[in-house]
Amino acid sequence: MEYLTVKQVADIKGCSQQYIRKIIGQGKITAIEAEAPINHRIQYLIPVETLPEDLRQKYYASIATDGPPIPKEKAEKKEKPKAKKPFEAYTKKEREEIMRWCEILEKWQQIRNKFETKAEGDKVAIGALKNDYRDIYKRIELPNLYRKYAAYKAGDLGGLLDGRGGWNRGKSAVPGILFDQFLWYYLDDRQPSVSVCYRAAIDAAREFYPELVAQVPSEQSFRRKLKKEVPEAVVKYLRKGEKACFDSSAPYIERLYDQIEANDVWIADNHTWDVMVMRDDGSEVVHRMYLTAFLDAKSGVLTGWNVTDNPCSDSTIFALRHGILRHGIPKVCYFDNGTEFLTYDIAGRGHRTRKSQRDVPKPETILAKLGIEMKNAIVRNAKAKPIERTFYTLKEHISKLMTGYCGGKPSERPESLKRQLKNGSIPVDSEFRKDIDALIEGQYNQEAYGGSEQKYKGMTRLEVWNESIQNTIQRIASEDDLNLMLMRTTRYQKVKRNGVCIEIAGEKLWYSNADTWQHVGDEVYVRYDPTDLKTVRVYDVEDRFLYTCQVEPALLLNFIEDDKAALADANEIVRSRKKAIRNYAKGITDRLPAEYKIDMLDLSIRKAKLAREGVNIAQSSVIEPIRIDPAKETDHLQELPMASGADNVVSIDIERMNARAEMRKRNKRR
Repeated sequence: MEYLTVKQVADIKGCSQQYIRKIIGQGKITAIEAEAPINHRIQYLIPVETLPEDLRQKYYASIATDGPPIPKEKAEKKEKPKAKKPFEAYTKKEREEIMRWCEILEKWQQIRNKFETKAEGDKVAIGALKNDYRDIYKRIELPNLYRKYAAYKAGDLGGLLDGRGGWNRGKSAVPGILFDQFLWYYLDDRQPSVSVCYRAAIDAAREFYPELVAQVPSEQSFRRKLKKEVPEAVVKYLRKGEKACFDSSAPYIERLYDQIEANDVWIADNHTWDVMVMRDDGSEVVHRMYLTAFLDAKSGVLTGWNVTDNPCSDSTIFALRHGILRHGIPKVCYFDNGTEFLTYDIAGRGHRTRKSQRDVPKPETILAKLGIEMKNAIVRNAKAKPIERTFYTLKEHISKLMTGYCGGKPSERPESLKRQLKNGSIPVDSEFRKDIDALIEGQYNQEAYGGSEQKYKGMTRLEVWNESIQNTIQRIASEDDLNLMLMRTTRYQKVKRNGVCIEIAGEKLWYSNADTWQHVGDEVYVRYDPTDLKTVRVYDVEDRFLYTCQVEPALLLNFIEDDKAALADANEIVRSRKKAIRNYAKGITDRLPAEYKIDMLDLSIRKAKLAREGVNIAQSSVIEPIRIDPAKETDHLQELPMASGADNVVSIDIERMNARAEMRKRNKRR
């Protein structure tokens, strides 16, 4: 199909281009939006076949034909299909725009399908959409909707974005050969500054390629291109040497010094079991376990829980995941002010946030990703936590039934506990966890509802939940999606020599891949699954997924390591990363031709010689000579003693000089 530009149609019709754009916006002329090949801006293209009959005849007459021109058969260029980026590869702002256009396109289709003719439906739909989305009403036009709907059906999320103003994003105005000349000077172990190298590159351009002098951009452009295209590790390697580079950018071997309605509101807290248990490792170490639990405020059902020996933030995540898989996603989570709940990546620090950290950007929290609102109990207000009554019930109905019950205080401790500890008849951790799971699921949740609503009297807690959930929308998530949304998030950190790290139980775990050294210094944050610490996912500050890193256990060795194989594996990783830096640095300046690889001092001397050839020292038009009076000059010369001459010879008396020296010594002694 043949297309005309707005200017061509305006020339045929004999009107202004502004008028053509106006009637296109009114739908009187069909047009599509396309990218201009010259400036890459969006322009209208009008199919010739859709023009009114009179304009078509004028167009064909203008090209001196009786009908449509016969297109020449040309070999169609097979364009490589563009790779479609996944949704998480876009920034947060771009994802919001994509979701908004998906909503607009769905409403457009719903409205137009109610009419017999699509044209009539389009008019009504566009009017309604412009009224609902007034901030972008100019972009809600029929051609734009068709174009975006085609991208929507094809799964091309990038086609839903507005690409205006970003056609030259990522491009540099620095000529390639000039940047190579700049790198030749900058990547030198004498460590010249960027400003000096920038001026040297301009001087080289004047001598070797003067046609580029007019195109030289600002020094800031060179700085941006240097930061973007040359890894920091390579800059350090070539300017500061191997040691400085590897000390800051290459991985290293770390030595360890020691080894309402249902689902509307869930209330979270930790409970200490009044039961003594032993560890599974056979060490016979006696301790108490903890329960991290979520209670449904409506029914009193324990929706999710985790039995642990460390009531930390990871235990909170495990309990929340357990509850969501069984009962769905709650609307609100009610926490107390414990640090295991007020964690920066679960729900935020709340009132614990320091003033200096309030305006610091932070990654999206887990509750925010799940669409859960967080509420905090008032400090020192135990009545605000009804789950405490649930824990009392657990103590009375479960803890007191179990062997190893020790009570909450010395007065509650049974006498039989000493005998049980001596005989080793108390349960171990794994047995205790299985028993607790069975008792909560089959006993506590099946017990009588104890709330205040009379209509639920005589029902069990689970029956109340089952009935109440019918009155609300239950939000659920698949296990795969939940695993992604419940990933823990670190604070923003900079990629370091060993990659990125997370902290588990006070120990740092380092993650990296073969290309981590290229990203040293980048600001990122890390998401990880506490149940699977083999890999982590790395995101930039705009919440865009970057890459996956693997744990590097080979780089974690004991301070005194005797295993030669472990040392060899660790050193092999370090050597491979160093080799990658060397190979990258080796070819960084090879692009510059050999005849241009001259020293900066040589270039400066050439410049100075050229400048000296044209030196011209000007003189004043009025000159005053300064002379000495001959008479004064003769008198002055006569006063001067004559050291030697034809008739006058100065003699030197050595004996007299020695005698005077002895006299001076005697005077000093006195």
